[in-house]
Amino acid sequence: MFAAALAALRAQAPAPAFVEVVPERATVYVEQPLHGVLRVGYDVAFFRERGIDLFAQRFDLPFGVRAPWVEDDAAHALSWPAPDGEPLRRGVVGAGVRQFATVGERRDGERVYAVLEAPFVWMPLTVDAPPGAPVELRYAFASAFTEDFLRGRQPVDKQEATVRSEVPAWTVRALPVEGRPETFCGAVGRFELRATVSAPRVEVGQGFTATLTITGDGNLQRFAAPPLPELAGFHVQGVVERRAAAGREFVFDLLPLRAGVEALPPLPFCAFDPAAERYVVSHTAPVPLTVVPAADVTALPDRVRDLIAREAELHRARNALPAWVWLLAGIALLAFVPGWLALRRRGARRAALQAALRSLQDSASGDAPARLAAFERVCALVVGRDAFGPEVWQALAGSGADATAVAAARQVHGQLADAVYGGVPPPATEVCAAAQQLVSAPR
Repeated sequence: MFAAALAALRAQAPAPAFVEVVPERATVYVEQPLHGVLRVGYDVAFFRERGIDLFAQRFDLPFGVRAPWVEDDAAHALSWPAPDGEPLRRGVVGAGVRQFATVGERRDGERVYAVLEAPFVWMPLTVDAPPGAPVELRYAFASAFTEDFLRGRQPVDKQEATVRSEVPAWTVRALPVEGRPETFCGAVGRFELRATVSAPRVEVGQGFTATLTITGDGNLQRFAAPPLPELAGFHVQGVVERRAAAGREFVFDLLPLRAGVEALPPLPFCAFDPAAERYVVSHTAPVPLTVVPAADVTALPDRVRDLIAREAELHRARNALPAWVWLLAGIALLAFVPGWLALRRRGARRAALQAALRSLQDSASGDAPARLAAFERVCALVVGRDAFGPEVWQALAGSGADATAVAAARQVHGQLADAVYGGVPPPATEVCAAAQQLVSAPR
């Protein structure tokens, strides 16, 4: 009877070891890295007195951990970053040896566990990737030992036991199809962009390279090269990837086609942001670059001369002013009465703004470049400029215009610029409202 009662008490006592899986979030998208820790604990006193090495080779931790998902397969990828903290202990996880950092102790009744953690990064490659199985911690022990002259301490009744974690409870979501830009290359996460050029000064028709460096938290090593961007004043001939110490580096082969350019335009990059749950088009900052005329245009290949001529036509078309603008300019030049001249100028500005607003409304359902150009036209006219540039925002801030209206206009402008490269455009009503608010704002 006493033996039975003792056995019942032992059955109710907590096990001498435990294992837990702690993910940082409960939901993850396909190709989104999921950070987490594999946490184990063991009763040091129990294993010192009764533990037996589970493997022929001795490791720091007297047990092994296994589960189907702790190894790479076709449905997911798994990596084990080096843990922070000291001391580090080696333990068997699946078919490999991983490092665990000691993080403290835990008490459960009379047991005192040493607690250790191994960080992992788990990435689903399909929506069918969730683990769906607990992690098992296997250990060996004995209730009695004998001393052997040659082999030392030997167990009398070697036994093996297993404890299991709860089933990891995260789910995997597919990337949305709606709103996916054509420029999406498979990048999932949040990334930082930086652009550099191979030379600060180039001639028209003289090839050079621009390097796009991408870093951040995401599936950095898995997405494809970004598509070739359209850059005003340049012809993009191709892209190659270059080995980088951190992140990814894509090198674009460029031909400058127009003298007078003073910067490399922003390079776009489309990624799915899991935190925002939408596709985002980000841009690099413009890179200072001086493009000078070619020393000898006739020496350039025919293909390059054709590209230069085509760019010249496009540039003239982009910068051509409507006939009514020239008419207003002629009227202003003919005016000689200062008061009448000032009145005409104010009237011309109002007329131009009204025409620009009508043009913006007409382009609300058109293509993204037309909407962006119409909105930029309104912003430029508000501060009395014919062409839009970064200085327009400075002029608006210096004019005393309502800060809320200026901020709303800048936000809409950024969304329209993203839409040119495949982002989701803002609603037409929001665009028109931001323009009208900027025109009507007191200053």
